[in-house]
Amino acid sequence: MPKLLHADLYRCFHRLYLYLLAGVLAGICLLLNFQFRQNGNIAVEDAWMIALNQLFGYPLLIIPMLSDIVYSEEWREHTLKNTIAYGAGRGAVYFSKIVTCVFLGLFLAAAVLGVFCLSSLLLLPRGAGFNAGLVGFFFGRFAALCSVYIGSITVAAFFTIFLHRGALATFVYYAAMYLSRYLFVLLHIPQAAGYLLESQIQPIVSGSPDAVWQAVFIGAGTFAVFLAGGTVLFRRSDVD
Repeated sequence: MPKLLHADLYRCFHRLYLYLLAGVLAGICLLLNFQFRQNGNIAVEDAWMIALNQLFGYPLLIIPMLSDIVYSEEWREHTLKNTIAYGAGRGAVYFSKIVTCVFLGLFLAAAVLGVFCLSSLLLLPRGAGFNAGLVGFFFGRFAALCSVYIGSITVAAFFTIFLHRGALATFVYYAAMYLSRYLFVLLHIPQAAGYLLESQIQPIVSGSPDAVWQAVFIGAGTFAVFLAGGTVLFRRSDVD
């Protein structure tokens, strides 16, 4: 599997798409801090808390793009069939794709958070509330959110494998992520919406430690279920 992972990472990090995505997201963060600076009454700690409470749900919208970066060229060039024919196990191939998506997500997170945090420190004043406790809280909650993001990666990968079409898989991912709660209402089980990944964002960013741990466990459980389901589906699917 290390060779598969190395090949996937090499291919993905040599695609302009990834760097354009990172540049656009980092540019938005930079513009946001310039906007905060123009307001004149926002300090660094305020900007960080605004980002935590209002912006950290948006990465769920980016996740399907990671899956598309990893899989789209494989489907187009028919290289998955060659990889499997060469003797690589399907389970190892699928897991290497998931790990590649996680690495790409970490790269984007480092780029975006780095630009946001550094530009806020350079452009905005530091108030009395900016201290080690705030920094620990901010990055601790982001680390907890990573369980939700990684869980959503397996969801996006599952639909990509199932449908073999990036655009349609993205549409189904958004429907599953954001419209499932309405389906649960129609089925008279609205309490099930509390287990959706999208529903775990708010408990993590502003909830109690117990709520955070519950959300993390839901994210980890989603990861395990969709990883297992995606692996089984990939083993049984036709690869052309």
